[in-house]
Amino acid sequence: MNLKQIRVIAQKDISTYFYSPIGYVVAVVFFLIANWFFWTGFFIDGVTSMRKFFDYMPIYFIVIIPAITMKSFADEFKTGSYEMLFTLPTNIADIVLGKFFAIIGFMKVLFLPILFAALSVSFLGDFDWGTFFSAFLGTIFMGFTYVAIGIFSSAISKDQIVAFFVGMLISAAITLISYFGYFLPKNLIFIVDFFSTTSHFRNMAKGIIALRDVFYFLGMTAIFLLLTYQVLLHKYLSKK
Repeated sequence: MNLKQIRVIAQKDISTYFYSPIGYVVAVVFFLIANWFFWTGFFIDGVTSMRKFFDYMPIYFIVIIPAITMKSFADEFKTGSYEMLFTLPTNIADIVLGKFFAIIGFMKVLFLPILFAALSVSFLGDFDWGTFFSAFLGTIFMGFTYVAIGIFSSAISKDQIVAFFVGMLISAAITLISYFGYFLPKNLIFIVDFFSTTSHFRNMAKGIIALRDVFYFLGMTAIFLLLTYQVLLHKYLSKK
């Protein structure tokens, strides 16, 4: 693993998001959603809380994250530029992590409206910063998982649209699976909740930071990054 090469790849990729219309569209949509749920909660419900916004965060990510990640590898495959990546003095793991951290870097920009809204309304009432930071931390960890899923989906397709829908379907499956627990026997609910991002994120959104939830997100992230590595390794070996 070469940290310098990871940084170079990440810096190259993150710049493409600021020159891409998709990046601006996603940023604007996320900004509008964040402010809508926050300010409606403040003016209509009369509460200085972002609970309503964070409750729907897993649903936002089903669409927003695949829209960001769909071009990460699919675009490289379509243009043939991925072959140039394989000729650079770097390894496949560096490429995967570089792409991953580039998207995480772009996500930091998306999260700025959340911090701005929280800071603004904290002057207007009794704002629970502890619960907010717990939910915000949960959003970051959950974002890692969805980004890893999106990168994997992009790595298995040459078409961005296909990558988007594959990423969205996988994300929807692990997000919405907990809702089917109501129709299952009680002894199976634990298994369903374990694989559900919604169940793990819900705890952090309530202000509860448990290691099992953090390890879940990090574990799922590692699994999909490893799968991406295996896909790229197979493509690399087939080219040789």
